[in-house]
Amino acid sequence: MAKVYGEVDSLKSLLVELRGNGIQFLNSLEDIEAFRGSYSTRINAARVRAQEALHREKERLKTVIKEQQSEIELSLGKQEELLKTELGSVGKQLADLEQISTSNPFKWLYTRMRRWKLARRLSLLSGSFEEQKRRPFRDLINRTAVLESRLRNREVDPQKHFYSAFLDNELSDLRKANRILKGLRSNYLGAVGEARCSRARKASGFLQNYQRFSRQISK
Repeated sequence: MAKVYGEVDSLKSLLVELRGNGIQFLNSLEDIEAFRGSYSTRINAARVRAQEALHREKERLKTVIKEQQSEIELSLGKQEELLKTELGSVGKQLADLEQISTSNPFKWLYTRMRRWKLARRLSLLSGSFEEQKRRPFRDLINRTAVLESRLRNREVDPQKHFYSAFLDNELSDLRKANRILKGLRSNYLGAVGEARCSRARKASGFLQNYQRFSRQISK
């Protein structure tokens, strides 16, 4: 029965194809054989086009990911330099406060308040910078995982995508996702611009972790 059902489905698909091409009747065995031959040829050609498009999309995705990694790593390097400058400035201000004599109660109170404000400012800026910095990386990682998963699924059975209309829809989705991925650059630059400092050791460690991740996904 399964074989019969399969034959019926094949006939239904063939009928849809016939009507879609304006063919209502085949009057001879030769007409049927000729149509079957051209039908198979078109299917094979569409399958080849789908596989070629899949390969191009994979290469393009790799290029997009590498470009995003390079741009974000470059921006992160610049932010680390700003971080070191800011930390040096705060450290100098704290050192200057240590030189102030606290024998006078008013100077002691001023020193305590000033030190507290500097510590609070450094803490707030550090926390804000860390959060703003990590968000674009998380987005990049998540988007990359989604795109790679979609490509892997298409590689498992590319025949599912050999019809041109369906393939065009899939590629359109991928192109849209790639545009979103490219938009992460401006989002990242805007995010890190809101924070001016953090701890250099943490920033350096996060960069190393991200570089290790980038090497893994580029294999």
